[in-house]
Amino acid sequence: MSTPLQEAQVLLPPPIVDALLDDIDGGQPNLLHIDDLQVPLAVEVPEWLHSDPSPDHPESLELFWNGTTVATKFWTTPVLPEDLHLTVATEFLTEGQQRMEYKVVLYNGSPQGSQPLIITIDTSPPILGGEQGALVFPPEVIDGGLTWQYLEACNDRVVAQVPEYREVRPGDTLTWYWDDEPFAYHQAGSRTLTSEDIGQPLELVFDGNLIRERGDGRRYVHYDVTDRAGNPSVSSRQVPLSVSATPIPRELLWLDVVEADGVGEELVLDPEKGRSGIQVVLDGQVLIYPDEEVWVHWDDPGSVADFEGLLDKDGDPRLCHVPRESVIASIGKTVTLYYEVRGPGEVLPSTPRQVRVSKVPSNGFPTVQCEGHTSKGLSLAAVPASGARLTLAFWKLMTTDQMVRILVSGVDPAGETLVHRALYDHRVSEAELVSGIGAEGDVVIPKAFLESLKIGEVFSVSVYVSFDLGETWPYEATPNFPSLRPTLIP
Repeated sequence: MSTPLQEAQVLLPPPIVDALLDDIDGGQPNLLHIDDLQVPLAVEVPEWLHSDPSPDHPESLELFWNGTTVATKFWTTPVLPEDLHLTVATEFLTEGQQRMEYKVVLYNGSPQGSQPLIITIDTSPPILGGEQGALVFPPEVIDGGLTWQYLEACNDRVVAQVPEYREVRPGDTLTWYWDDEPFAYHQAGSRTLTSEDIGQPLELVFDGNLIRERGDGRRYVHYDVTDRAGNPSVSSRQVPLSVSATPIPRELLWLDVVEADGVGEELVLDPEKGRSGIQVVLDGQVLIYPDEEVWVHWDDPGSVADFEGLLDKDGDPRLCHVPRESVIASIGKTVTLYYEVRGPGEVLPSTPRQVRVSKVPSNGFPTVQCEGHTSKGLSLAAVPASGARLTLAFWKLMTTDQMVRILVSGVDPAGETLVHRALYDHRVSEAELVSGIGAEGDVVIPKAFLESLKIGEVFSVSVYVSFDLGETWPYEATPNFPSLRPTLIP
């Protein structure tokens, strides 16, 4: 016996069902959600070509469901788009794979069948496995309870196995609950399975943060499964757990600095005392667990003075050395000193402490020197054509994280101020840590500039040093190194 499709030689496109769920890898194809089985199924037939119905030559459409006619239409006038919307009664929407197709008889009596649309209808809920689906927790959790020590040792989580159920498919959604009363259904998480999960052990992960948020005491854990079609399983049997996940409170006291003065929140550090670096100390009363590390932080991340270092938590005393470069780069600033306790699954910041690193008086630094300068002044006639060389000796807090500006200023015969940048935004080099600035004769006051100044007047050579690689500079009116003020003489 021929089918409607076999009667036609050219197959039309299959019928369209907007309610079908999108296919997923490994999932049931063309699946209907169970909510869409409660009302007649809307079907759209694609418009066909060469349609020209008339009273003498009508056209017809017949929709088949598993070979049974479920809808028919006839036309003696042009077919409108809204005429191509049909429905399939709910009595036909039963479990299994269903075949739907249609046949069109054109005005000339020619029948045309369509390609079939295979629809999957699944009304069977998942059947839980094991002992009524009860989750399988580690034996030590069942016997000894879920403790904060267990969470610390197990990456701050507890993992439970889901007994294999029937049938496990991609698109199944597992939802689990962590309740303080039986079947209170306080959701703790959910996951939707993919094709990669099929054939693998199914695990539910309970995060330590959620466990602590839900509090200590007797807790009841269960789950359920809803397949992609929307069929829900029964809830699994509850697993009671004794929870004591809140760790013993501890106070992460602030650090102390051996070389600094003060006892309160703010310490004061003389940079002279920190010229070789400083020692920070963690109070022996602060509780640090064996699997934790203590990382000391000096100043803001990304700054020139920024330092992060591991503290010797097992030492006596418990120390961390902050290098001289970080201390010196903080001159004239107030920096934040704190530590982080890093353990499995969490990072705990300590109480911060402010350390004010004092400024160094300018007389604590060398004075810039000018070649040819005597107690009488600088003789313009004695300055060579290449200019007057400037040098600045090494200073005891000198590092390569510093930048130097040397400005020469004076007045011309008309009384106007003239400024020459002998050195500007120059970063200290490794060689200059030994020889100082200008030892190579590369810092000079041009003779032409000196010739533009008024004879008999004092001019200034001012030195400005940024200790933090240019992040901050002293004001131009207040250089932080001693200035040289020679008189320009003929």
